[in-house]
Amino acid sequence: MIRDFSGLEQVSCNYPLPEVKKYSEAAQLLLSQNGLQDKKLIAIAPGARWKTKQWPPEFFAAAAAEIAERRPEYEFILLGSPAEKELCGRVKEAAQTVRITDLSGQTSPGGLVEIIRHSELLICNDSGPMHIGAAAGTPVIALFGPTDPALTGPYGPQCRVIQPDLDCLGCLSKNCASVRCHSSVEPRRLAENAFQLLARGDGSK
Repeated sequence: MIRDFSGLEQVSCNYPLPEVKKYSEAAQLLLSQNGLQDKKLIAIAPGARWKTKQWPPEFFAAAAAEIAERRPEYEFILLGSPAEKELCGRVKEAAQTVRITDLSGQTSPGGLVEIIRHSELLICNDSGPMHIGAAAGTPVIALFGPTDPALTGPYGPQCRVIQPDLDCLGCLSKNCASVRCHSSVEPRRLAENAFQLLARGDGSK
Protein backbone atom coordinates (compact mmCIF):
# COMPACT_ATOMS: atom_id res chain seq x y z
CA MET A 1 0.00 0.00 0.00
CA ILE A 2 2.86 2.38 0.86
CA ARG A 3 4.54 1.53 -2.45
CA ASP A 4 1.29 2.33 -4.30
CA PHE A 5 0.83 5.68 -2.57
CA SER A 6 4.47 6.76 -2.67
CA GLY A 7 5.42 5.48 -6.08
CA LEU A 8 8.55 3.90 -4.61
CA GLU A 9 9.61 0.48 -5.84
CA GLN A 10 11.28 -0.50 -2.57
CA VAL A 11 10.00 0.36 0.91
CA SER A 12 11.84 -0.74 4.04
CA CYS A 13 9.80 -2.73 6.55
CA ASN A 14 12.03 -1.58 9.43
CA TYR A 15 10.41 0.97 11.72
CA PRO A 16 12.86 1.43 14.60
CA LEU A 17 11.96 2.74 18.05
CA PRO A 18 14.53 5.35 19.13
CA GLU A 19 16.04 4.93 22.58
CA VAL A 20 14.64 7.36 25.17
CA LYS A 21 17.13 8.20 27.90
CA LYS A 22 14.74 8.40 30.86
CA TYR A 23 13.20 5.03 30.04
CA SER A 24 16.60 3.49 29.38
CA GLU A 25 17.80 4.70 32.78
CA ALA A 26 14.66 3.32 34.46
CA ALA A 27 15.20 -0.03 32.76
CA GLN A 28 18.83 -0.15 33.84
CA LEU A 29 17.81 0.66 37.42
CA LEU A 30 15.24 -2.14 37.45
CA LEU A 31 17.76 -4.61 36.09
CA SER A 32 20.34 -3.47 38.64
CA GLN A 33 17.88 -3.86 41.50
CA ASN A 34 17.38 -7.47 40.41
CA GLY A 35 21.08 -8.21 39.89
CA LEU A 36 20.66 -8.44 36.12
CA GLN A 37 22.56 -5.39 34.88
CA ASP A 38 25.47 -7.36 33.43
CA LYS A 39 23.60 -10.54 32.49
CA LYS A 40 22.76 -11.89 29.06
CA LEU A 41 18.98 -11.93 29.08
CA ILE A 42 16.23 -13.78 27.27
CA ALA A 43 12.84 -12.15 27.75
CA ILE A 44 9.59 -14.10 27.81
CA ALA A 45 6.28 -12.27 27.40
CA PRO A 46 3.65 -15.01 27.85
CA GLY A 47 0.56 -12.81 27.66
CA ALA A 48 -1.84 -11.93 24.84
CA ARG A 49 -5.21 -10.21 24.64
CA TRP A 50 -6.96 -13.37 23.43
CA LYS A 51 -6.77 -16.62 25.36
CA THR A 52 -6.51 -18.47 22.06
CA LYS A 53 -3.35 -16.52 21.20
CA GLN A 54 -1.79 -17.36 24.56
CA TRP A 55 0.35 -20.50 24.70
CA PRO A 56 0.27 -22.29 28.09
CA PRO A 57 2.71 -21.25 30.86
CA GLU A 58 4.09 -24.79 30.88
CA PHE A 59 5.08 -24.44 27.23
CA PHE A 60 7.20 -21.36 27.90
CA ALA A 61 8.72 -23.00 30.97
CA ALA A 62 9.67 -26.13 29.01
CA ALA A 63 11.20 -24.07 26.20
CA ALA A 64 13.21 -22.06 28.75
CA ALA A 65 14.49 -25.28 30.31
CA GLU A 66 15.59 -26.57 26.88
CA ILE A 67 17.45 -23.34 26.16
CA ALA A 68 19.02 -23.11 29.63
CA GLU A 69 20.41 -26.63 29.36
CA ARG A 70 22.47 -25.79 26.26
CA ARG A 71 23.05 -22.08 26.86
CA PRO A 72 23.52 -21.73 30.65
CA GLU A 73 25.13 -18.30 30.28
CA TYR A 74 21.69 -16.78 29.67
CA GLU A 75 19.17 -15.79 32.32
CA PHE A 76 15.46 -15.35 31.74
CA ILE A 77 13.11 -12.50 32.59
CA LEU A 78 9.33 -12.49 32.49
CA LEU A 79 7.55 -9.41 31.13
CA GLY A 80 3.91 -8.46 31.28
CA SER A 81 1.32 -6.04 32.57
CA PRO A 82 0.09 -6.04 36.20
CA ALA A 83 -2.90 -8.08 35.00
CA GLU A 84 -0.49 -10.73 33.67
CA LYS A 85 1.43 -11.14 36.92
CA GLU A 86 -0.40 -14.35 37.84
CA LEU A 87 0.32 -15.78 34.39
CA CYS A 88 4.02 -14.91 34.69
CA GLY A 89 4.06 -16.46 38.15
CA ARG A 90 2.77 -19.71 36.66
CA VAL A 91 5.58 -19.70 34.09
CA LYS A 92 8.17 -19.17 36.82
CA GLU A 93 6.66 -21.90 39.01
CA ALA A 94 6.66 -24.36 36.11
CA ALA A 95 10.24 -23.45 35.16
CA GLN A 96 11.55 -24.81 38.48
CA THR A 97 15.36 -24.79 38.34
CA VAL A 98 15.71 -22.30 35.47
CA ARG A 99 17.13 -18.91 36.51
CA ILE A 100 14.14 -16.70 35.82
CA THR A 101 13.19 -13.30 37.25
CA ASP A 102 9.63 -12.03 37.14
CA LEU A 103 9.55 -8.34 36.15
CA SER A 104 5.86 -8.29 35.24
CA GLY A 105 3.98 -5.20 36.36
CA GLN A 106 7.19 -3.33 37.13
CA THR A 107 7.73 -1.37 33.92
CA SER A 108 6.10 1.60 32.25
CA PRO A 109 5.40 1.20 28.53
CA GLY A 110 8.63 3.08 27.80
CA GLY A 111 10.55 1.00 30.31
CA LEU A 112 9.21 -2.17 28.71
CA VAL A 113 10.64 -1.05 25.37
CA GLU A 114 14.09 -0.57 26.88
CA ILE A 115 14.05 -3.85 28.80
CA ILE A 116 13.20 -5.64 25.56
CA ARG A 117 15.89 -3.68 23.69
CA HIS A 118 18.44 -4.78 26.33
CA SER A 119 17.49 -8.45 25.89
CA GLU A 120 19.26 -10.82 23.51
CA LEU A 121 15.99 -12.50 22.50
CA LEU A 122 12.25 -12.10 23.05
CA ILE A 123 9.94 -15.12 23.14
CA CYS A 124 6.24 -14.26 22.94
CA ASN A 125 2.80 -14.79 21.49
CA ASP A 126 1.20 -12.58 18.85
CA SER A 127 1.10 -9.50 21.08
CA GLY A 128 2.19 -5.92 21.65
CA PRO A 129 5.62 -6.89 23.04
CA MET A 130 6.24 -8.82 19.81
CA HIS A 131 6.00 -5.60 17.79
CA ILE A 132 8.09 -3.74 20.35
CA GLY A 133 10.82 -6.35 20.03
CA ALA A 134 10.84 -6.09 16.25
CA ALA A 135 10.98 -2.29 16.35
CA ALA A 136 13.66 -2.27 19.06
CA GLY A 137 15.91 -4.53 16.98
CA THR A 138 15.75 -7.47 19.38
CA PRO A 139 15.47 -10.95 17.82
CA VAL A 140 11.91 -12.24 18.23
CA ILE A 141 10.32 -15.67 18.22
CA ALA A 142 6.53 -15.37 18.07
CA LEU A 143 3.89 -18.09 18.32
CA PHE A 144 0.90 -17.86 15.98
CA GLY A 145 -2.28 -19.93 15.89
CA PRO A 146 -5.63 -18.18 15.41
CA THR A 147 -4.11 -15.11 13.77
CA ASP A 148 -2.27 -14.71 10.47
CA PRO A 149 1.38 -13.58 10.60
CA ALA A 150 1.03 -12.24 7.07
CA LEU A 151 -1.35 -9.65 8.52
CA THR A 152 -0.11 -9.08 12.08
CA GLY A 153 3.29 -10.75 12.20
CA PRO A 154 6.52 -9.08 13.32
CA TYR A 155 8.59 -7.25 10.72
CA GLY A 156 12.35 -7.58 10.58
CA PRO A 157 15.17 -9.92 9.55
CA GLN A 158 15.62 -11.21 13.11
CA CYS A 159 11.99 -12.20 13.63
CA ARG A 160 10.73 -15.76 13.40
CA VAL A 161 7.19 -17.06 13.52
CA ILE A 162 6.31 -20.54 14.77
CA GLN A 163 3.02 -22.10 13.68
CA PRO A 164 1.60 -25.61 13.88
CA ASP A 165 0.58 -27.43 10.72
CA LEU A 166 -3.20 -27.36 11.07
CA ASP A 167 -6.11 -26.73 8.74
CA CYS A 168 -7.75 -24.34 11.23
CA LEU A 169 -4.90 -21.83 11.39
CA GLY A 170 -5.95 -18.22 11.09
CA CYS A 171 -9.44 -18.94 12.39
CA LEU A 172 -9.52 -15.57 14.23
CA SER A 173 -11.48 -17.24 16.99
CA LYS A 174 -11.25 -15.84 20.51
CA ASN A 175 -12.79 -19.02 21.89
CA CYS A 176 -11.81 -22.60 21.14
CA ALA A 177 -12.82 -25.80 22.87
CA SER A 178 -9.59 -27.63 22.03
CA VAL A 179 -6.95 -24.96 21.20
CA ARG A 180 -5.20 -27.63 19.12
CA CYS A 181 -2.60 -25.13 17.97
CA HIS A 182 -1.17 -24.89 21.50
CA SER A 183 -0.61 -28.62 21.77
CA SER A 184 0.73 -28.99 18.23
CA VAL A 185 4.03 -27.16 18.78
CA GLU A 186 6.82 -28.79 20.76
CA PRO A 187 8.88 -26.58 23.12
CA ARG A 188 11.98 -28.07 21.48
CA ARG A 189 11.00 -26.46 18.18
CA LEU A 190 11.02 -23.04 19.82
CA ALA A 191 14.33 -23.83 21.55
CA GLU A 192 15.99 -24.79 18.26
CA ASN A 193 14.94 -21.49 16.73
CA ALA A 194 16.29 -19.72 19.79
CA PHE A 195 19.68 -21.41 19.42
CA GLN A 196 19.91 -20.26 15.82
CA LEU A 197 19.05 -16.64 16.61
CA LEU A 198 21.36 -16.55 19.64
CA ALA A 199 24.22 -17.96 17.60
CA ARG A 200 23.67 -15.31 14.96
CA GLY A 201 23.81 -12.55 17.57
CA ASP A 202 26.58 -13.88 19.84
CA GLY A 203 28.94 -11.07 20.72
CA SER A 204 26.84 -8.35 19.09
CA LYS A 205 25.53 -6.82 22.32
